[in-house]
Amino acid sequence: MVVGKKHSGFGIASFIMSILVGIGAFSVILVAGYVEASSPEGINEESPIAIIVGLCVFGVIGLNILGIGLGVAGLCQSNRSRVFAILGLVFNGLVIMGIIGIMALGVAMGG
Repeated sequence: MVVGKKHSGFGIASFIMSILVGIGAFSVILVAGYVEASSPEGINEESPIAIIVGLCVFGVIGLNILGIGLGVAGLCQSNRSRVFAILGLVFNGLVIMGIIGIMALGVAMGG
């Protein structure tokens, strides 16, 4: 029986967090799009729903940065498999680039 290296706990946490944050970011974007489309003159930036959506975006970005940190910590562990740490870093990077891309698209469209 061949025994490999154990997986990094930080790497597993980063991977799981990347999936959950990706789902959360997608949900927040859907809610923001629905609220924008459902009101005739667009979303009022001072409405409670707009403030909640904005805070959720900041929360998602903060959790994403935490996931990136966990991925880096998983890469730094010696005698541990780095598969989940690499996957966590890649997926967290894709999520943050997607969020930034959607924000840039909104700014470019005059939002």
